[in-house]
Amino acid sequence: MQTGTCMESQNRRNRNTSWRYYHEAMTFPALNLLGDAQKRRVLILGGGDGGIATCTLQFASVEKVVNVDIDAQVSEEAGRWFPKVSSGFKDPRCEVVHSDAFAWVQASRAIFDLVIIDFTDEPIEGAWSEQFFTQVRGLMSEDGIVVQNVGTMATPENLQKLFRQHQRVFGAAFPIHALVPDYLGPYILVLSSMDATLQPLNVNWESWTRQKIPVQYYDGPEQHMALFTAIPADVMELLGLPLEGMPCKIPPLSPLRHTKAVREKVVFKEKSKEGNRVKVTLDTSYSLHQDWDTILSTYSWQRDECLMLPALSILGDVRSVLVLGGGTGALASLALQWPGLERLVVLEVDESVVRALRKYFPTEAKVLSDPRTELIMDDAFSWISTTHEQFDLVILSMFDQPWLPARRTTRVPAVRGFYRQLRV
Repeated sequence: MQTGTCMESQNRRNRNTSWRYYHEAMTFPALNLLGDAQKRRVLILGGGDGGIATCTLQFASVEKVVNVDIDAQVSEEAGRWFPKVSSGFKDPRCEVVHSDAFAWVQASRAIFDLVIIDFTDEPIEGAWSEQFFTQVRGLMSEDGIVVQNVGTMATPENLQKLFRQHQRVFGAAFPIHALVPDYLGPYILVLSSMDATLQPLNVNWESWTRQKIPVQYYDGPEQHMALFTAIPADVMELLGLPLEGMPCKIPPLSPLRHTKAVREKVVFKEKSKEGNRVKVTLDTSYSLHQDWDTILSTYSWQRDECLMLPALSILGDVRSVLVLGGGTGALASLALQWPGLERLVVLEVDESVVRALRKYFPTEAKVLSDPRTELIMDDAFSWISTTHEQFDLVILSMFDQPWLPARRTTRVPAVRGFYRQLRV
C-alpha cells in the first residue's frame, strides 16, 4: 500500500511520492538528446503541478521554460502541498501561463527546442488532431523534439492513433516504455522530431555526467537505452514497428474471450474454503479476481510472461517446471510451448479459482488437462516439504495481500525454511 500525500484532479490521482518516475522519463531523454552545445527553450503544455518544469530546469542548457496549463488551482495546490514537485515554478527561467494550451499554441509565434505535452491520460475529445500537431510543429526549431504521454494498452486504439499522428506530422517518432508505479503498464510515451536523422540512442553523455543531476529513475545511459528498446512486443506490433532480435519465438497468449457487454458485471462469485473472495467479472472480456488481485485478464499475461519467459530463455534446456500458485493456467500455457518440456506440475490451493477457470476460461483451463501437466490441489507450503521431486525451474506465483489476515493463499513465503525446501 502506498503512503504519502496525494492530490486528486477530478477523482484521478495526479501526483504522489513516485512523481519523478514519470517526469524524468518525459524530460531527461529528450534533453540529453538535444545536448548542451547551445541554450535551449522548452514549452510545456499541461504539467500544472510543476513536476515537468522542475525536472527540465535541472539542466544547465535550459535557458527558458514556458509552462501553459489551464488550471491555476492545480498549480496553487501543488505549491502548497508539494513544494518539492513544483519548485521549478519559482525558478526565474520559468514563465507560468494559466491559459488554454490549445488556444495558446494557435496564437503563439515563439520557437522552442523541446515541446512536452503533459495532458490527462484520457484522450481529449476533438483535441488530438493533425491540425493541432501541425501547429505544435510550427513552434519547433529545426532539430526540435516533442514528447507526449500517449497512454497504455488499456486503450490501444488511442495509443495507435496518437503515434501515427506523430509519424505523419513530425516524421521521426519513437515509443518510450516508462515504468510508472502509479499507472497501468506498459505506460507509453512518444518522442518525435522533424530531424529524420535523429537516433535516440546517440547521446553524448559528457554533459550529463558533468552535471550530476540527482535522479530517482533515470540513471543515464543504461536507463536511457531501456526506455527506447524495452518496448513490449504487443506495443511494437500495434504501432507497426519491426520485432527484431526477439530471443524467444513463443507468441503471446491468445486474447481472452471478448463480448459485446459494455458495463462490468459480476458473473461468478464464490467464497472459497480458504477464505478468499473469488469472482469473475465481464465487461468487454472476462477477468478473474481473487480478493483485490486480478489474477487473469486481457493484460495479466504481461506479468505472466515476465515470470516465465526470461527464466526459460536463460536456462534453455528445460525438461520440468513447477508452478506454485498456477491455477489460472496462464503460466502453464507459456511453459507448455517451450520446446522439450516433458513435465509440468501446477500447485493451486484454491478450488474456487480452478472452478471459475473451467467455466469461463476454457482455453486457459485446457492446458491443465495436457498430458504433460499434473494439477495438484494442495497447499504449496505443505507439498514442497514432502515431495522428493526435482525441477529445472520453479515459478512462484503467490499473491501478496498485506492488508488481509495471513492465510495459506495470501502469505508470502519469505522464510528461510521455505526457500531451503525449494533448494533441496
